[in-house]
Amino acid sequence: MKAKFELADIIRRFGNDLVAKGDLTPVQINALHKIVQCRTAAMGGHEEQCDSCAETRYSYNSCLDRHCPKCQAAKQAVWIERLLESTLPVKHYHIVFTVPHCLNKICLYNESDYHRILFSAVWRTLHSFGYTHFGVETGAVCVLHTWGQNLSLHPCLRQAGPCPLHCACCRVFALWRMETYRHIRKLPLSGTSAQWHF
Repeated sequence: MKAKFELADIIRRFGNDLVAKGDLTPVQINALHKIVQCRTAAMGGHEEQCDSCAETRYSYNSCLDRHCPKCQAAKQAVWIERLLESTLPVKHYHIVFTVPHCLNKICLYNESDYHRILFSAVWRTLHSFGYTHFGVETGAVCVLHTWGQNLSLHPCLRQAGPCPLHCACCRVFALWRMETYRHIRKLPLSGTSAQWHF
């Protein structure tokens, strides 16, 4: 069932006012622009023909932006299906790894290093608890989220891992805090000669 309103409709209605406030980055503005144009005449189109009945139809092209719900919904469904096929039939837990809110804006200055450090700190934390009593290393799936549901900057990693990984949850979070601060305080900000120290 198609929704009455799409994200593109909301952007068309309120996008100009949002951009005029001057709080958005060029990347965010570009994403809004692509989402509005996705699957419209502005993106051009292509011809599709059925192999069985030879019926022809014309479709508009997609924007392929990673923030676009139209483009990512099908990819997400396929990815989840493949993931479920390779997942062990055991209980899994969901943990969200975040950093203190006051550090979020650092991400805007050096996004690639910030995300690399975030993944590295999470991996080191999980790896420290990753061996089960069966003598095998557990795995985990991590997904990077950059924005909250209210479109506020909120870089975090959402992780799903098997039950043995989370037996010592308090120790996981204590180690996570140490790993995060150890790595992020060394993060150089692009365009500056200084480093952040906490």
